[in-house]
Amino acid sequence: MVEDRKVGVAIDFSKNSKNALKWAIVNMADKGDTFYLIHINSNSHDESRHKLFAKSGSPLIPLEELKEENVMRKYGVQTDVEVIEMLDIAAAQKE
Repeated sequence: MVEDRKVGVAIDFSKNSKNALKWAIVNMADKGDTFYLIHINSNSHDESRHKLFAKSGSPLIPLEELKEENVMRKYGVQTDVEVIEMLDIAAAQKE
């Protein structure tokens, strides 16, 4: 029996990164696996935020919160409907 895996996918919301996410979902995702989307926001110029997350990195954002525009705005990331839909469908199919 394969242990539940942790799968990381780097995403910048470009067409290519969305295709990589779709590939990972189709070819790697299995029931019980955890997917981590990794996004680096190089456009953020908020020095206090840099200091806050300098040692620990930014917190993980659960899928349900990823859907909330006000949460994503706090991190300087625009919510991407296509990515949210892919993740919702994958989560429902893999349960």
